[in-house]
Amino acid sequence: MHVGILAQESTTIASTLSLVFGGLLVYTFMIGFRGQYLLWLAVGFFGLSLYFGLLSISSGPQPVLSRGDIARTMREVLIVSYLLLAVGFVRVARRLWRYSGSCKHTPE
Repeated sequence: MHVGILAQESTTIASTLSLVFGGLLVYTFMIGFRGQYLLWLAVGFFGLSLYFGLLSISSGPQPVLSRGDIARTMREVLIVSYLLLAVGFVRVARRLWRYSGSCKHTPE
């Protein structure tokens, strides 16, 4: 049992914020920013939201699920989420690298 100061609240806040960040990225894609990396990042944030949600329901004074029962699932969700975020950030870096050569600026 994982009980302590902010044992459940911190993971609930992290889950909620990850869900909001993923939603903002999807909204950004929907309104016209067509970078495909946005969808990779959004799905990664949704995965983090799921991970923190599982962490939240397995902590506190009366956990809904035992952490031992969902430990493997949590690890798999976290690995997949970070892989999706890595793909998204690599795509961002490639786009920045590609456009950095087109900017002709000289230091003064």
